[in-house]
Amino acid sequence: MKPISSKNQKIPFSLDPAYQLIWRSLIWFFLLIAIFSASTYQALNWITPVSILFSGILFSLKKGTYLKFESSSLSLHYFLGLKKLDYPLNQIKEVRMSESNRIVQLYSDDAALLDTFYLSKKQQKVFTELLKKHPYKVTVFIESERMEEE
Repeated sequence: MKPISSKNQKIPFSLDPAYQLIWRSLIWFFLLIAIFSASTYQALNWITPVSILFSGILFSLKKGTYLKFESSSLSLHYFLGLKKLDYPLNQIKEVRMSESNRIVQLYSDDAALLDTFYLSKKQQKVFTELLKKHPYKVTVFIESERMEEE
């Protein structure tokens, strides 16, 4: 396993599962329109390149959704930076992760929910390691389905 460095480390995260499904459906919709229009029309048409362009744009916007540790903040970048949320690390007091459904929740010192996003198990490990490297003390809870472990 490669050593984890916090310098310019981008961790891709997922949208809410409902939005994820809508996003993937739109990408497939435009790709299928491109395939059908290319196979239906014998002459050159404008629908095929426009549909391929739309699906490519949607795919690249989705791939540009990541979180990044900067000097003293955690930045969430949505859709290639079209939307960016910054949370100072001294404001984040608690991180709760779920083993079963990939949810990661950020809480402030007054127990208010700051944000929720989804990481895979591998990305959760990288995220936890990067949190431990920062001087700010952030408590990480990993919630499991069974309560016997507590």
